[in-house]
Amino acid sequence: MDARLSKTFNLLRFPLIVLVVFIHTFDGAVTINGMQIEVGGICYHVLGNLISRGLARIAVPLFFFMSGYLYFKESSLSVTLYRKKTKARVKSLLIPYLLWNVWVLVFMFGYQWIGAKVGFEFSGKLIRDFTAADFLRSFWDRGSGYPICFQLWFLRDLILLSFLAPVIYYSIRSTKGLILFLPGAMYLCGWMPSVFPSISAVLYFSLGAAYKLCGWNWIDGFVGFGSRMSWCYPIILVSTFLFEETGFGLFLMHAAILIGVVWALNLSYRAASCNYSGHFTEALIGLSAASFFVYASHEPLQGLLKKILYLLLQPSSDAMHVFIYFLGPVLTIAVALSVFYLLEKLLPGFLRIVNGR
Repeated sequence: MDARLSKTFNLLRFPLIVLVVFIHTFDGAVTINGMQIEVGGICYHVLGNLISRGLARIAVPLFFFMSGYLYFKESSLSVTLYRKKTKARVKSLLIPYLLWNVWVLVFMFGYQWIGAKVGFEFSGKLIRDFTAADFLRSFWDRGSGYPICFQLWFLRDLILLSFLAPVIYYSIRSTKGLILFLPGAMYLCGWMPSVFPSISAVLYFSLGAAYKLCGWNWIDGFVGFGSRMSWCYPIILVSTFLFEETGFGLFLMHAAILIGVVWALNLSYRAASCNYSGHFTEALIGLSAASFFVYASHEPLQGLLKKILYLLLQPSSDAMHVFIYFLGPVLTIAVALSVFYLLEKLLPGFLRIVNGR
């Protein structure tokens, strides 16, 4: 694998996880003790939309892109190599996926049990009332399209894409990447049936695969025409909110995400090529080792911290809502990193298992 591209991916991992955390902190209401409390004013909603519903939307597609590229980094896929990769992904994807969903089941059971003791009310079905079918659905789809550890839908789709790798490989090889026009058109037009893996997952994973298998080279630090054109991303991003309620809104949003992926990859590649950003880039690369742990553990931790912040601070102004909007993710990431480094010292073997190493 190209050393500079490898550094590009490593630089992106932690910032993208931060964006994922911000996706899940933005909401129009907070539920406390069964009651919904309206959240925020103008500044809160403007910032939340631009960050959580705007910039942060490129995070998961970028992870799929990088995963597709790394799966096919050898530019080939024999039966032996496919078996080797499948075995490796049982360790790096499947086992952590199962363990983190079990953890959330245990966490939610304890949270609901303690909450009931102090008089909290909960909406929906309690863990103690789950049937065997409910527990099984918790590891796949609870009816909303997500497992009980809902952020792990990405991992679930990635597991399926890894099993489908031979189909993706031969489809791209035989058509020289032209097959991607099909999921690309479906994605841009918003025709995405409820299937697993999702159309967006298939598209971005396959784009990463095709980048390697077809020898594309548009990740060049804004040297080429294609990568330079991605600087229009901020304009298109803002435009998505101006046309959100129109029939053109969904197309514009998906186009913005696609262009944003190209923009972010080239921005990171440019940073990886600079000598003067050494300390900052080394810090990001160092934090990339903890990225998966932060991703897997940030919910329901963040949801609990957010409720505590609202109970303690009882915000009544737009400024306080904005403050909590930023403080929640900062505390969540700080707690997750603290636990990560503690486990690294005390239980390194356990950490490797839950981190898929």
